Amino acid sequence: MLREHLAGIAGTVHEAADVRSALAIATREHPSVIFLDLRMPGGDGGELIAALAAVPELAGIPVVVVTGADVGHVPGATAVLGKPTLSRRVVADLVARVTA
Repeated sequence: MLREHLAGIAGTVHEAADVRSALAIATREHPSVIFLDLRMPGGDGGELIAALAAVPELAGIPVVVVTGADVGHVPGATAVLGKPTLSRRVVADLVARVTA
């Protein structure tokens, strides 16, 4: 669903199956924003946020947590989006705000 919302907003969208591949993609591609779920195979979103923060070249990338859980603030995340409120407009507005 997120890929559909990003169509026309993001030039390229990469998908990662787990924390390890997400870190590898971020290292190789240096994306302008990262959307992630807190529940990921091979670790959780918090582990990925910490791993990104530990690499100076990746530490500044905005990280948006997309979750169905009511988590409020996630340490190290730029923003948290609830899956029930996910829409193209919300995603577009958020991308514009965090990449400005």
